[in-house]
Amino acid sequence: MGFFSPHAKRMNNQIKMSDIIMLVFMASLANANEWSEIQIFGKEHESFLRQYLELPNGIPSHDTVQRVFAMLCPDYCKASGSAGMNY
Repeated sequence: MGFFSPHAKRMNNQIKMSDIIMLVFMASLANANEWSEIQIFGKEHESFLRQYLELPNGIPSHDTVQRVFAMLCPDYCKASGSAGMNY
């Protein structure tokens, strides 16, 4: 499943939902607590993340990550361990 991002600069501006969820999970393990910190983590570790994630259009913006998590059910986020994030 992909997510449309108006911030993506390419014609195919789809971002995989699974990439966003894993980016947030990995960044949270590294103590990233804000959406902008997740984006910074992604940019600083992009070569490492590409070993495990597809990231066809690069690291999503913090706005895109926030919009995706705003659409997810809060109960799902709490159950998955993302309860510390501010939605």
